[in-house]
Amino acid sequence: MRSHSALPALVVLPALAGLLFSLANTTSAAAPAAAKVFPSVWIEAEDADETNFLPGAGPANITPESPGNSGAAFLTLAAKKTADGSPQFFADYRFRIKEAGTYRLWAAVSPQDVDWTSPFTLTCDDGPAISLENRHAASGRYGNPPRNQFEWIDAGTVTLTPGEHVLRLETIRPRTSARDNLFHAFADAFLLTQELDYVPSGAYPKYTTQRPWAEVIGDTPWEEFVLQAQLPFYRKKLAGTEEGAGEEAEREVLRKLMARPLPAAGSAIRPPGRYEFGVHGMEAPFVRAGVDTEKVQLAYELLARAGVQSFRTAESCWSRLGRDYDNFTELDYQVENAVRFGMTQMFTVGYPPGDFRVGKGLSAVRPEFFPNYRDYLKALLTRYAGRGIFHYVELANEVDALRPWWVDSTPAMYVDEMRMVKEALVEFAPGAQTVAFGATYSRNEQMGGPEGGRRFVRQCLDLGINDYVDVYSLHYTWKLSERDFPAFFHRELTQRELPPRPLMNSEETSHGPPSDIIKLFARDFLLHGMVRVDYFMSKDWFELGSCQIIGLFDLTWKPKRRLLAYAAAVDTIQHRELLGMAEPAPGVEAYVLRWAGEGSPVGAEYATVLWDNAGGDTPSATDLASTRTQIVGWREVVRAMDWKLDPVAISDSNGNATLEAETGGKPVIVFSKAAPDWKLVTPAQWLERIGRENRPEENIVPSVPL
Repeated sequence: MRSHSALPALVVLPALAGLLFSLANTTSAAAPAAAKVFPSVWIEAEDADETNFLPGAGPANITPESPGNSGAAFLTLAAKKTADGSPQFFADYRFRIKEAGTYRLWAAVSPQDVDWTSPFTLTCDDGPAISLENRHAASGRYGNPPRNQFEWIDAGTVTLTPGEHVLRLETIRPRTSARDNLFHAFADAFLLTQELDYVPSGAYPKYTTQRPWAEVIGDTPWEEFVLQAQLPFYRKKLAGTEEGAGEEAEREVLRKLMARPLPAAGSAIRPPGRYEFGVHGMEAPFVRAGVDTEKVQLAYELLARAGVQSFRTAESCWSRLGRDYDNFTELDYQVENAVRFGMTQMFTVGYPPGDFRVGKGLSAVRPEFFPNYRDYLKALLTRYAGRGIFHYVELANEVDALRPWWVDSTPAMYVDEMRMVKEALVEFAPGAQTVAFGATYSRNEQMGGPEGGRRFVRQCLDLGINDYVDVYSLHYTWKLSERDFPAFFHRELTQRELPPRPLMNSEETSHGPPSDIIKLFARDFLLHGMVRVDYFMSKDWFELGSCQIIGLFDLTWKPKRRLLAYAAAVDTIQHRELLGMAEPAPGVEAYVLRWAGEGSPVGAEYATVLWDNAGGDTPSATDLASTRTQIVGWREVVRAMDWKLDPVAISDSNGNATLEAETGGKPVIVFSKAAPDWKLVTPAQWLERIGRENRPEENIVPSVPL
């Protein structure tokens, strides 16, 4: 789970008239009239003339009182490799000098004397590279939390002549703290000045070109100011993608979803069934009582029409309900909006407020407050018990990542809290099930440090947590490179001769094309046998300088095409059982399902979802657009559709039905009255063969015929 529940308003401002000025010799407007004016150049890091930083320019964390960073924006790097194949990440800045002389070069960047960021080098024109590694800050850190880590670093002096010059910012090495090969760094601004003894500090040092923050905001209402300033970055991020935010996509999604059946208002709560489809993020800060009411209510209706059954919410945590756990305004609002269409909640519980917890941050409850903890659980559960509003109660989130999700807390504390949650469910909500871990650092042996990750899970199992847990939750498991993550939990239970427990994924997403939603549901439900999957996230947002476009709705609650892919996954998988997997053509991954109820709504007992893995789990745009795959062996086909619910043609020559489509990495779904004439294997056999091939890269697919 990201820390989205506490996200401040995020905004970036280069599109606002007059905020960012062209590079020039400038003086501070606030400088005393008698002060000597030194030739200087101010450069905004987010305004690179050329860069391959990923995600690149993004918003600062702003408040009405502070922009956080110069220009309320900065340049961000958080990637494992460059998109263009070059060996280094770089950003180039062209600037002009009017007066020749010696200039001191200052860089406002991420700390350079720590191991959790990538070190920078600076080069001016063809001069020598200036390494910033291990250089200390010349003044205190600045920025708004949580990105209050910018420092002014003295890069030394350069001699410049009048005319145009180029400053290059570069890093060639990933951070070393996490051993994850991640390049991680950020930059706010650069200053070249002939005032050689001057030491800048903060976001508004001498020689800045930025106007006062209050003047920038003016009389614009705050939320409108935030939205209008975000939109240019947002639109730039969406350009060239299939996300489909905007009026045309909105009309398409509304037309298709409004034609689907809607559970009647006040309808009975729908049971989870074999596979429960969930969504994460229909909570604060996105959903708030009394804010955007009509848009939010329409969003709930569209989610219901798409087939969403349940929502994961952290509004049920003790800290959100207040010290006396009596502030249910937001949670009631979420519950009632969902229950109108028979949709439920999965409550995330725990995380007491400040003076009740053992650590500074999200952590366990102090033992002396166990009675208060039980009272909190009672207040929550009895408020909603008896209506079928919740089937699952999940204790905390990603606790195997001790920071930030289980600070200064231990496995024993987690087991104690899980025991109390289980006892509360038995007493106040019989039939509801406990969910543990929300694990993320347990995906391999390396992550989590000496006490986190798999070490944390193993200690909890040794302390008897399995006695109190009904379901174990994992995060981000659908890629084949993560196949050992679910297997780890099964192995640990088997090795201890403990009763097996089902798995769910309470936070799953794809940063790839929208059609990946079908893949992630297929693999989590059908390949890994999970009982519930919650798609992350409900709507797009900005986080730590990066625009996240993985939501089902855009920034203004307009539906995106991802919602169509969600509906396609529901139509394919819900109320069906897996017959087996197949590889009907080289590199094609196929799942064949059979209707498990009375009378299929599409008049076809069988559904098959398949895609070409030629581009791997993260295919390029070229892979997605160019691959045409012929699939034969179909029998009694009723219809076929793509990820947008649009029909796909299947030709029939002499009784041999053939599907030919530009699949690439995009799934195609076929409904038929008979199963395809293919050799089927079990998910275990499929995974076993992948294991034998021992291919660690992400684009793992079986390479020999099934």
